[in-house]
Amino acid sequence: MRSYRFVHLGIAAMLAAATATLVGVAGQLSAAPNVASSVVPIVPCRLFDTRPATAVGSRTTPIGAGEAATFLVWGTNGNCTIPNTATGIAANVTTINGTENSFLTVFPADATRPVTSNQNWLAGDPANPNQLSVGLSPTGEIKVFNQFGSVDVIVDIFGYLVAAGGAPAPSAAFDSDAAASTTAAVQADFADFTGGTLIRDLTLPAGSYDIKATTSVRGASDGPAAPALNTRVRCNLVNATGTPVELDTFFQDFFQPDEAAPGFREDLEVGALVTFTVQTKVELRCYSIRPGGGDGAGLVSSSKLIATQVGAITAGH
Repeated sequence: MRSYRFVHLGIAAMLAAATATLVGVAGQLSAAPNVASSVVPIVPCRLFDTRPATAVGSRTTPIGAGEAATFLVWGTNGNCTIPNTATGIAANVTTINGTENSFLTVFPADATRPVTSNQNWLAGDPANPNQLSVGLSPTGEIKVFNQFGSVDVIVDIFGYLVAAGGAPAPSAAFDSDAAASTTAAVQADFADFTGGTLIRDLTLPAGSYDIKATTSVRGASDGPAAPALNTRVRCNLVNATGTPVELDTFFQDFFQPDEAAPGFREDLEVGALVTFTVQTKVELRCYSIRPGGGDGAGLVSSSKLIATQVGAITAGH
């Protein structure tokens, strides 16, 4: 088999090229054969690595002969978080450990596999990288096809494509990761807004967001008799990437309830309208103090952290 080598474009050139109308396998969008798109650059992240020793993502075995493996792009997969408004991705694809001369084709999961290739190699070749842009299926998936033998594949995303016009639509919503905790730890001092117990977190790609954290908190009931202060709960919404930055804070004082109950609940909401220039992790952290006595913790019984992607935020908003 003849081996064809692709010219490797620089990232800047690749991003510029991807903003043009996309045609063919490397730029076919599942919605239409020719779709004008623009690229939202992100900090490069690894969608998947099939090598067992360094596996990332949903697959830990090589792609076999004649196999078209399906990979989900939307949401959080591997080390990437890509919004559901993405119509395609700009990525670096690397093949390694190929057992036979073969080729790789990457295409939208709902499309018929084209008779072209994105990557070619000879058995025993070292790692072969190549950059490409590829459309996504209506469910946010791609397929990766290998013709002969088996091969490990690595996909690193450095940008995602959206419909021409710039910003992703406001319908892109990111839900919080699984709860890290349901009980806020007792603290003697909560002057440091980065402290407390991690309740929820959410990793967001670069962009503008309307972030809301909705939480139900409860004060313990074993403090001093009313009207003395029973429990004070504080919850912080924090930009935890790099040096932590407070986005919003909620305080709630809980007093001894009149009835014999484990404490009363009160809903809280913190939030922020903010733009991130790089992929950013947002955390909701809560903790409590008992200035009136007792050592029971204030409880965070349920919580949700949602970010809705919006257009560019104008000054004064």
